[in-house]
Amino acid sequence: MLYEPLSFLRSCQQRNLLATLFLSQGVPMLLGGDEFGRSQRGNNNAYCQDSELSWVDWERGQNQQRLLEFVRRLIEIRRAHPTFHRRNFFQGRPIKGIGIKDITWLAPDGGEMTDEDWNQSFARCLGMSLAGDAIGDDDDRGQPLSDQDFILLLNSHHERIDFTLPAQSPLSRWSVMFDTGRDDGSDRDERSFRGGEHFPLEGCSMVLLVGARTLAEIESSAATSGNSRADGDQTEPGTDRPPARRFDRYVPIGRASACSARRGVSRGRAGIGPR
Repeated sequence: MLYEPLSFLRSCQQRNLLATLFLSQGVPMLLGGDEFGRSQRGNNNAYCQDSELSWVDWERGQNQQRLLEFVRRLIEIRRAHPTFHRRNFFQGRPIKGIGIKDITWLAPDGGEMTDEDWNQSFARCLGMSLAGDAIGDDDDRGQPLSDQDFILLLNSHHERIDFTLPAQSPLSRWSVMFDTGRDDGSDRDERSFRGGEHFPLEGCSMVLLVGARTLAEIESSAATSGNSRADGDQTEPGTDRPPARRFDRYVPIGRASACSARRGVSRGRAGIGPR
């Protein structure tokens, strides 16, 4: 029993680091095997080791399979939502013509962080609100890109913190997409919270919440979108031409720069697929 809390903390930190990677802007680069916890026994430079130290054991245990399922969910979220692979840097101020900020940093009381908050030496918890209507980019048909609103909560403190969720109209409810403090990839989190309510943010954890629509609606929409892209028999409305293809499939890292330069695509859309 002495080692069980430590084992859980390590698993939680694995999920924290993986979630940080896949929700970051830019090109996510994942070392093969990290998706199911391949550690190389702590050796991060094992290229010259032709032994069990560097070999990949494809016989995954239950915990490794759960971590793999969690990584699959992270990739699914990243691919389905342009908020997490923007082509432009965040501005952190109200966007012209929209009047809302593309990114807002939140204090645990639900308010926007001040300079004083940023300079607190004891601060171990913050939130990040991402506005889906402030992406500031167009899709392949010249239409403004939009997404749902997200809140990302991070707590590096070892104890639970009750984080007040911002009350943003017309959003009245936030659904949990994942919670690294309790999510091992085996179950979906069905919890939802109203704006102004306290979210129980566990110690050393990271939580992603989505506003407005329910999680079931989001997944249904993503599945429909994925099926549409996979259907090669579709045509553009009123024509016999195939629909314009969005560059939303990942390409090998070595080709990312050339493809990005040639097609004007964000680097954040490429670089984590199979070689």
